[in-house]
Amino acid sequence: MKLEDAKTANIFTEDSAVPSIDFKQIKQQATKFEKTLKRRDFTETALAFLLIPVWLIALNFSVSNIQSIGLILATLSCLYIPWRMYQARKVQITPDAADNIKVFLNRQIDKIDRQIKLLSNVVKWYISPIAVSVSLIHLGSQVTETGMPVFNAFQIGYLLVVVLVAIGVYLLNKHAIKTQLLPEKQRVQKQLEELTN
Repeated sequence: MKLEDAKTANIFTEDSAVPSIDFKQIKQQATKFEKTLKRRDFTETALAFLLIPVWLIALNFSVSNIQSIGLILATLSCLYIPWRMYQARKVQITPDAADNIKVFLNRQIDKIDRQIKLLSNVVKWYISPIAVSVSLIHLGSQVTETGMPVFNAFQIGYLLVVVLVAIGVYLLNKHAIKTQLLPEKQRVQKQLEELTN
């Protein structure tokens, strides 16, 4: 057994007299939840970092100030979004979390609450920066001599698609809160209540 495994095993020793709690299962469920978050964050981060060179190269061929602003905003968004997700996943580990199952479960609830807050505010930190930047990039691709965007049926259709995709992403995140995060929080709270009673 590795030292890290031994430390993790200590989480479940203090309250082992409680028969209704399967400590091994708690550990497995917490690990599964953490892996899901890491997988999601890795995918989003990889995509964001792959797009940064694309935006920076496109910036060299920008045809207007509007498009340049959109490309700069897109680049900054690709840096901010991974950082924001990482901050939401990072939870302060208290000194006694390694040897107290109740503290461990409370830490799990804190992690879930952070994810609920993250997805509840997805419009601010994810949808808006991306929707605004891609809209500016597209609008700035066709401008008049004065630098104003040319509005035609295609431009309006593009903006409508951006709005519909943004709404879809918002609804998917709301659905994830309702079907994944809230049930997970209720499950952990139930385990905590069983230990308290």
